[in-house]
Amino acid sequence: MRRSLQILTALSAPLIAESAPAQRPASDVAELSGLIERAVRHHGLDPSRLDAAASRARLADATPSLALKASWGDEDDLRSVTRFDDRVPEPISYTYARDDGFELRAEAQWDPGAFIFSDQETQILRERRLQSARREALILTVVEVWTQLALARLEREALSERGDRPGQIKAQVQVAALTAQLSALTGGEVAR
Repeated sequence: MRRSLQILTALSAPLIAESAPAQRPASDVAELSGLIERAVRHHGLDPSRLDAAASRARLADATPSLALKASWGDEDDLRSVTRFDDRVPEPISYTYARDDGFELRAEAQWDPGAFIFSDQETQILRERRLQSARREALILTVVEVWTQLALARLEREALSERGDRPGQIKAQVQVAALTAQLSALTGGEVAR
């Protein structure tokens, strides 16, 4: 964001220097700053969204994976004790047993490496880099359109002072077109 403000200052400095009243530059910079914030928010390029995703990824990897298993079992067992006389088996006794049981198992596993670096953070870092590039391009576009709009307004005022009606109409159309373009970039939230 700091680089964006440096670009903004560099691009708007000549325009601000040419503007007449002393209070106009501060209001213009405030207007432009607000337009940039609205455009970034409108296009979903706010860095705080990825910060929240990174935080959730770290939390998800730091929590254990839980496995619960419950089983109910009943088992019938029939056993016989056999005696062998002359290689002929002869049963001596029989035993019958019934076993009923309930078993509950819980298992928790932690990945110690996830506390240091989450696997999902690589994807989030890549997305952050792409989002930053998109945000910079959007900011440059907003600054460029805003600068063109400010110059078109100044031209319209100058033509109005000279009384050039055809030039004034042309400048008014240009102002309307640039305002519409700026409105589209900011999601319909143009201050003027």
